[in-house]
Parts: sequence; C-alpha cells; structure tokens
Amino acid sequence: MRMKKRPTIETERLRLRPFRLSDANDVQRLAGDKAIADTTLNIPHPYDDGMAEEWISTHQPKFDAGELLNFAIVLKPSGNLIGAIGLIIVPSFERAELGYWVGRQYWKNGYCTEAGRAVLQYGFSVLKLNRIHASHLTRNPASGRVMQKLGMEHEGCARQHEKRWGRFEDLELYGIIREQWIRNTEQASAVGLVTAPALPPLLPAAGPGVIHQISGANLTFSSINSDRAPSALGGYSQATLVENANRTLFISGQIPETLEGDTPVEFESQCRLVWKNIESQLHAANMGILNLIKVTIFLSSREFAEKNSSIRREILGDHRPALTVIITGIFDEKWLVEIEAYACA
Repeated sequence: MRMKKRPTIETERLRLRPFRLSDANDVQRLAGDKAIADTTLNIPHPYDDGMAEEWISTHQPKFDAGELLNFAIVLKPSGNLIGAIGLIIVPSFERAELGYWVGRQYWKNGYCTEAGRAVLQYGFSVLKLNRIHASHLTRNPASGRVMQKLGMEHEGCARQHEKRWGRFEDLELYGIIREQWIRNTEQASAVGLVTAPALPPLLPAAGPGVIHQISGANLTFSSINSDRAPSALGGYSQATLVENANRTLFISGQIPETLEGDTPVEFESQCRLVWKNIESQLHAANMGILNLIKVTIFLSSREFAEKNSSIRREILGDHRPALTVIITGIFDEKWLVEIEAYACA
C-alpha cells in the first residue's frame, strides 16, 4: 500500500511537520519531564528508551487510515523541536480531538495557540471536519486558556473522569464546530488579523457610530461602536477596522514579572508592570500604544476589574482598541493579571 504524503504547515514562527524517527531523542527529553506528563493524559512517566520511536512509528499508518494527523512543532529558523500537536480523527462523524504539548522551557510564548490556530484551519478547511473538541485537567487552566484563544467554547466539566497518579481528576471539555470557526475567521478578517478573499460589508453604526479614528500616511484605525455604543442590530458591539496595514504584531500573554523573575505583590503594581512589558514589545517593533488594535486582559478575580479599567484608561488615553476582559484562572497563582494584544503598522 502506498503511503500518503503527510502535510507540513508554516506559521509566523513555527513549522508544523511530520515526526521523523530521528526526533526520538528530543521527544524523550522533552516529554520525559514529569511536568509534561503531569498535565497530559496519555504521556507516560518515566518515558523509557524506545517509547518515542514506537509512538512515532504509529503516525504514518494511522494517517493513511484517516485516523490521525500529528505534527512536530518546530521553531523557525533554528529547526529545534519544541513539542507536538495533532488531531485524533473519527472520519465517520467528521470530528476530531485536538491534543498538544510543548516542552517546559518553551512555555509562556504562545506557541500552542499559534500551532493550534493552524491545525484548526487545516482541520476545517482541508479535512472538512464539522467539529473539533479538546479537554484539559481542571487543575491545568493554562491549557484551557489556549482553547479559549482558539475560539473553542467551554462545554462542561466531566467530574472525576480520569485517573492520574492514583487520584481521580476532573476534565474540562471544550469544542468548536465548523460554522462557528468560519464565523470567528470572518470576524478576525474584519479587523485585519487574517487574510481572506473578501470581507463582509460593515453594518452601518448606530448612535455615535465611529467615535475615534487615527489616521497616518499609510494606516487608518476606526474604533466602531466603542464605549458601549449600540450596534445597528441592537445590543453592545465593539470592533476595530484596520486599513492599509503592512505589519501585524501579536504580543503573547505578558506576565507581571521583571527580567529577574520578580513579581510585585499588589495588583496595581502588577498591572503597570504588564503594560510596561507590552510597551517594550511595541517599541521593539517600532510601534507604540496607538498601534494597538485588540487587547485581551485576563484577571484572576473580578475584584480587580475597577482598578484594571482605571489603569487601562490612563495607559491608552483616547485610543480605543477592541477590548476583551476575561476573569479566569492564571497559570501562576501569584500572577493577578496577564495581557495579550495585537498591533498593526
């Protein structure tokens, strides 16, 4: 039987390619870290010699059968393997389960989210899947954050569904269907984050309409229906239209730590430090606050919402990028806030 050619996908920072037997040593080294096994369901510990080779050797046959699509996550341009991501496919139901892991030294860089977006696009666009789902241990909210960033919806909690290290574990369930993925992609296209062949027409804004606009020689931002202005169809609506953009910068989750690894205790100091980290990333790309088009703020508690709003208004001034605030668990308990952002120039 002739083997099918497995795909390779390129993203901004990553190359997702088929695993090779020569990757076995790297897989054993990375997946052999107990921190990886501890937060996944299928990785053994200890990770003995020969396990990686055995695992890699299953990929091609299962791909040929239409049951599996696994990628090595590789950094560009170094070629260093940093993790794995893939789909376990059920062809008869046109659905798949997404799974991923990244070596501990590569955490907090947004690599899983970047790889996940590419795999979802391949699953829905090329494999024509109708549904992709994923799950994570309740005590590992960082993995849930990846699923949320991919546009997946939380579908429930399976209590004591798994048993790991001799104890029962709750499992958080997420999913996204093709129709929802298409809708999310179109919405992202409308703010210039992905390329699409055609954009849907903008609805005319009600109330104050376009309330803030910044124009430059090559770039225009329009903040549409911001400040809780009503949308044309009723309800709260906020969007940012970007025209003539040449570069897009994704700033992955910025955390309240200094270069020395110190974290302030109080929320205000943490929040200001995170914004300082955001500004340093912008400056490194020859951008500034006015280049921000989308800001997502993660707070560990609703009690910080008011102070967060005050500091945000102080930092942004009159600039109004599209904004999302999420109350959620954050990877490290001492972090009270985390921010990620998109910018265009």
